[in-house]
Amino acid sequence: MKDKDKTKKQLINELMELHQRIAELEKSEARYMRAEEELRESEKRYKELWFNAPVAYHTLDTKGIITNINQTEAKMLGYTTEEMVGKSIFEFILPEQRTEARKRFRHKISGQYIPKAENRIYVRRDGSKVYVSIDDVLERDTKGEVVGTRTTMVDITEHKQVEEELKRKTEQLISSQEELKRFFAESEESRKSLLSILEDVTETQNALQKSEKRFRDIVVNTGDWIWETDEKGRYTYCSPVVRQVLGYEYNEVLGKYFYDFFHPDEREELKKAAFEVFKKKEPFKNFLNRNMHKDGRTIILETSGIPMLDDKGNLLGYRGVDRDITERKKMEEEILNAQKLESLGLLAGGIAHDFNNILTAILGNISLVKMYAKPKEEVFEILTEAEKASLRAKDLTRQLLTFSRGGAPIKKTTSILELLKDTVLFALTGSNVKCEFSIDKDLWLVDVDEGQISQVIDNLILNAVQAMPEGGTVKVKAENIIARKEQVLPSQKGKYIKISIKDQGVGIPKEHLPRIFDPYFTTKQKGSGLGLATAYSIIQKHNGYITVESELGVETTFYIYLPISEKQITIGKRETKELIKGEGKILLMDDEDVVIKVGGRLLRHLGYKAEFAQDGAEAIELYKKAKESGQPFNAVILDLVVPGAMGGKEAVKKLIKVDSEVKAIVSSGYSNDPVMAEYGKYGFSGVITKPYKIEELGQVLYRVIKGTIKHIK
Repeated sequence: MKDKDKTKKQLINELMELHQRIAELEKSEARYMRAEEELRESEKRYKELWFNAPVAYHTLDTKGIITNINQTEAKMLGYTTEEMVGKSIFEFILPEQRTEARKRFRHKISGQYIPKAENRIYVRRDGSKVYVSIDDVLERDTKGEVVGTRTTMVDITEHKQVEEELKRKTEQLISSQEELKRFFAESEESRKSLLSILEDVTETQNALQKSEKRFRDIVVNTGDWIWETDEKGRYTYCSPVVRQVLGYEYNEVLGKYFYDFFHPDEREELKKAAFEVFKKKEPFKNFLNRNMHKDGRTIILETSGIPMLDDKGNLLGYRGVDRDITERKKMEEEILNAQKLESLGLLAGGIAHDFNNILTAILGNISLVKMYAKPKEEVFEILTEAEKASLRAKDLTRQLLTFSRGGAPIKKTTSILELLKDTVLFALTGSNVKCEFSIDKDLWLVDVDEGQISQVIDNLILNAVQAMPEGGTVKVKAENIIARKEQVLPSQKGKYIKISIKDQGVGIPKEHLPRIFDPYFTTKQKGSGLGLATAYSIIQKHNGYITVESELGVETTFYIYLPISEKQITIGKRETKELIKGEGKILLMDDEDVVIKVGGRLLRHLGYKAEFAQDGAEAIELYKKAKESGQPFNAVILDLVVPGAMGGKEAVKKLIKVDSEVKAIVSSGYSNDPVMAEYGKYGFSGVITKPYKIEELGQVLYRVIKGTIKHIK
């Protein structure tokens, strides 16, 4: 009886224990059900946000077939999601870009690092083009194998850069499976039932977590900052990308108002505009606003957002996306500056051409009159000063062209001594700055474009003057040096002329030195940022080097290294002063009467007979007739550009067909034209830049007529 009572008691205890375990199982099941429901709600929310996001998304398999696409992208291209799913993504890309797009996709799938595609062009249903920025990441299965890509597309045609905000990471909700398995270890049936439940729940949660991870990865890997605010504009959520955009950790941003980061100059105005949108509960796109980075610099953000409303339509807050477009804005500004500069170049070219024609008459007549004056007479000195002023005006027009259009240098072998002194003294005229020269007497000769090098010196002296508003001294030094491997010179070893220009000004901050030669970089309020960039470009085209050293508040020194000429001969003074006469017939082609008149006088004074043509066609006819008559021209001077008619470039090609030994000289006020720099490649035998003196004309004619001419075909 006792055994029976004991057995009954044990059974009751076991039943009570089993009942307790079943009750705990039910509680665990309830927790799983709640977890599953929360995950489903989370997935549903992410899917809804993904599908209706203000940013275009799609997923591709390894062959580029669209496996999923949100409504935003479909609408952006004019299709429905059903029409696009199952088709190749390349069908929607501009035909000319498909080959490159396929190649990029293959590289991406193979695991290679591929940067963002910033200028992909898609074609809408109506045939119009849409420019997009693409950012994609690989999608892998549970084994780590690549199964496709997830792609974000931003419409940059109208800067549609809205991307969906996805919620923060969900906490893991699965309780210890081992505890539950042990709990029902005594009951085989209960164990099997529990394991079945666990497997079902685990499978469901894995699927839900995989889906959630997919959308979470988009938030983490996109380059844009995704955020959420309450109805008062306080941040309640922000993605970690805020660190890259504003420099703050996300927890430093939470609780702050969106306008706290606006630039102080615009804060109140932008705050007012933003809250007007809040009142209307409207979405907004591409809202440009300046913000303050944590390090103190100003950045430009492009903001888009959508309102969050409750069931009754009350505003809960906004969620949206910010994209840093600071660099893009800088690029747009540089493009605009380049366009302005191009327009200036066209204007400058026309002005320089006309001005140089006028200067040709002035300089040519001055050089003629000087022939009749004695060197010691006052009139000779006056004419010499007028001649120098005309040559200075010639250099100014060349500088204007170089500043606005660039151009290959038209080099000649010369000493830089006189050029350096004349340019420095002229640039200092009217200033309160003095100059100390230290120049080697026996400077080696260099091959330079005197006008361009003059511009470099001019820019550096101007900078020195501006750096010393209270006056001071500029020290200019020129010396011969031999650069060796052990010397700190970023040029090839060899012989150089080294020019140094040192001021006693305010100096340049250390952080600005690496960018001092960048286009449009300037530390002056009214500076264009082009002077030093132009100087750098000119020195590079001369195979030289320019560098700078500076001590803030003390001094700045610019160093120029120019390689010496291989022709170390005494030619400088003879080229500028000696008059070389000749004989024979010269054909001068120019569309300006003033150039024809002064050119005729100069040629006759040099001993030549001159004939004239207004354009290339007339010059060719006159040349043919002279050749057929047995009295050919000894040389032809052709104006490079003749508006509305044949210029020298076209004319010389036809003349070579008439006479393979024709000796043609190209002349122009467009000193930066490639033909002027490399005239031999175009069939010319010599070059003379307008305006020119009688001595220069005589020297060019002498070299061309007496020299052996070989045309480059």
